Amino acid sequence: ELSVEKENLPYPIYDFTSSSFNKPFKFIEPEKNPKRVGSAIVEENFGTIDIRWENVNPFLELKIISPSGKQEFVHKIYFSEIN
Repeated sequence: ELSVEKENLPYPIYDFTSSSFNKPFKFIEPEKNPKRVGSAIVEENFGTIDIRWENVNPFLELKIISPSGKQEFVHKIYFSEIN
């Protein structure tokens, strides 16, 4: 899950969270989160953060990936947004 806080701040603050492999948290309805980017992913997953320096405007690429390797979520945060 990715959440972002933008109000009353000089730049956005991000919170990136993935599940654990050994004990996934299954629930009937995901928690309400008005700051969530995208939808909640309740299945087992893991997260990666790649730094892409090769672009003129470098960025972080956040991914949530299922155990089978499927990308469930991808989000880019450009350095110009948080600089």
